[in-house]
Amino acid sequence: MNTFQLSCFLAVADTLSFARAAERLNITQPAVTHQIRSLETELGAKLFKRTTRSVSLTYEGSIFMSDARSMLAIADRAMKRFSDPSVSEILPLHIGCHSFLLFFLLSDVLQRLAEEYPNISPRLRTITPSYPAAMLDDGDLDIVIGFRDVPHRRDSTSYIELMTVPLVCVCHVDNCLAKKDSVGISDLAGHKLILSDPIRVLPDVRKLNHELVAGRPVSEVYFSGSPEATAVLAAAGYGVGVMPELLLPPVPTITCVPFEDTDPLSFGIFCRQPSEEPVRSFIRLMRDECASLSSK
Repeated sequence: MNTFQLSCFLAVADTLSFARAAERLNITQPAVTHQIRSLETELGAKLFKRTTRSVSLTYEGSIFMSDARSMLAIADRAMKRFSDPSVSEILPLHIGCHSFLLFFLLSDVLQRLAEEYPNISPRLRTITPSYPAAMLDDGDLDIVIGFRDVPHRRDSTSYIELMTVPLVCVCHVDNCLAKKDSVGISDLAGHKLILSDPIRVLPDVRKLNHELVAGRPVSEVYFSGSPEATAVLAAAGYGVGVMPELLLPPVPTITCVPFEDTDPLSFGIFCRQPSEEPVRSFIRLMRDECASLSSK
């Protein structure tokens, strides 16, 4: 089915004449007849009753008129959209983030970026932390924002560190750990754990999780699919979690305590062409944003 068939159908339906439809479309009558027959074959339904004196719509043809008008309207709208000269000026920027929570870092950055590039069109999506380089290489993304995963680094991908982020223990504000200045692995003994899905965490965090669960029964460990889920479970008193401080959602009934004996995680931007615009401007604005966060 194509738009030419639909145009022929509607022209015949409006005029109830193959000859007048051909005149309206500036084609021959046999061409109109051929298009209608092809359309009827594709639909498996007779659209017109034809005699030597008259043409009328069948029941199926009457029903199909609404669909035909809608499909032609959509096609016409799409053609007009892309015939607009301004469409070619749209500047897409595909950005991937390791976590939904990281998108909240971007509001001011994207606002300032739009001031520099009025036609910028950011496309945001969350991705699995382990595969930023692959998505950049395939051209699916221009930028990935997240934590550096050293084992998956590729020479084709540049990494720009923006800041380092400590790991913190997340717990309910009434938990005894909330009163400590810092906690270590031994402090978590006797507390149920809320850990992130092993597939979605970085190697350093995965290694720490292995140490935390060693010797514990299954009943003392909950696995969450996201930092948001960890925060909800901690706020509900199910246990304590460990996550990068930057991913801590703003839940008033939870708090975070610095975690001892762990190196901070490197947080930054992965990209293939850091010197090209608007990627270079985005990196500059992100540096400013992260510098402001680090100074607080």
